Amino acid sequence: MMSKESFSFTLVELVMLIAILGFMILIAVPNINSYYDVKLISCAQKISADIRYTQYLSIAEHKSYGVQFNAADNYYMVYEPATGSVAKDPYSRANMELDLDSTQEYKGVSISSVNIESANEIRFSSLGEPLNSSGDSLSATGTITVSFKSRSKTIAVYPVTGWVEVQ
Repeated sequence: MMSKESFSFTLVELVMLIAILGFMILIAVPNINSYYDVKLISCAQKISADIRYTQYLSIAEHKSYGVQFNAADNYYMVYEPATGSVAKDPYSRANMELDLDSTQEYKGVSISSVNIESANEIRFSSLGEPLNSSGDSLSATGTITVSFKSRSKTIAVYPVTGWVEVQ
């Protein structure tokens, strides 16, 4: 049979164990949430970098290039509107397109909305000026919203300069 002191000591150990586990859970939960934020921010920065690159490519090659988004398929590509050919990624030399559903790094992140003057495309002139899908100067800030686990980030492309900002 167990003595009273032995049971008390075991109960104290159990309380300490529960307290330590509770403390560890308090530390772990915010880290899981920050993982979600990092994944979302990483995706938003990738999209904004690709938009900036498209602008630089237009200036460097003296041609119009565009980024076409397909929110339904969670996909976008950088291409030359005059020929329809997909641009090459400067690092991998592969086609410059990204399917968020098939890329492990961004799996779960979705393109929630694209509003570039009621279209799904942003183009840049050979001078780097942002254009809408018709090839006219952008008259209002275009936005692309990405979301993940009830969080969202918006990428804004400003008229005249083509400044790209993650909000």
